[in-house]
Amino acid sequence: GAVRAGSLTITNRTGHAANVRLDPVNGVTDSMLGADFGLAGQPGRESTRWIALSARRVVIPPHSARVVEDGLLVPRSARPGEYLSGIAVQARGEEQVVSAGRGIRIGETYRYAVGVETRLPGRHRPDIRFTGVQLTRYPASVVFLLVASNTGNVILKNVHGSVLITKRGRRVLLKRIEPGTFVSH
Repeated sequence: GAVRAGSLTITNRTGHAANVRLDPVNGVTDSMLGADFGLAGQPGRESTRWIALSARRVVIPPHSARVVEDGLLVPRSARPGEYLSGIAVQARGEEQVVSAGRGIRIGETYRYAVGVETRLPGRHRPDIRFTGVQLTRYPASVVFLLVASNTGNVILKNVHGSVLITKRGRRVLLKRIEPGTFVSH
């Protein structure tokens, strides 16, 4: 059903009007085991598609604020569990361009994301699986990555442990895995 989730108050502290864009974004697990949010414009998954905003674009006069109401439209087919999505807030036309010379231009845009965690009743099942390994080369190092997936329906917080890498029965590395978060779904 439909539920009012809250509201966002967006304040413009500048002396000129601000053109602000709001987008529902996916909750993700980043490579350093933290919860993060995907980029605006990416296809929304499950709970991201449930987010309903009273406005997606607002113009805020100088030294003013606007309130945007948000809600969730959860379909009957939604499965039990914990879901993480977010609302990205970004001022349009505020890109800062740094010229690095020799034909290279670097653009930087600041955005903020407000998390929306949804918990649907029913059986909650934690489950994390290691699905592979990768070796990545960077200019100054080689990185060994463990690939894991939260296949359960619970956001797993403070997950920690250790990994043992062996070669022909000989220990190559024993490394502690620092506490992290695995976003579900």
